[in-house]
Formats: sequence, C-alpha cells, structure tokens
Amino acid sequence: MLARRKAAGDGGLEALRILKRRLSDVVYRAMINDAQALAPAPA
Repeated sequence: MLARRKAAGDGGLEALRILKRRLSDVVYRAMINDAQALAPAPA
C-alpha cells in the first residue's frame, strides 16, 4: 500500500501519515466493539 501511495505522487511522509490514520481507525473500531460487547445489557 505504501508503494501505491508513493506511485500516486504522495511523498513518503504523506503516505505514512495515511497508513497510520487507517491503522488508528481499525484499532479504534476494535476498541469500541470490545467495549460494547463487555457492557452490561440495559435493564
């Protein structure tokens, strides 16, 4: 994916920024899903 971003004209740092953003989105979604799965059911 990094090679594709660089080939599209993004600089190395820009491509890394985009990859880090995507990774953080995946981690955040996983954390939210885990928190919802562990939350007690409403009474």
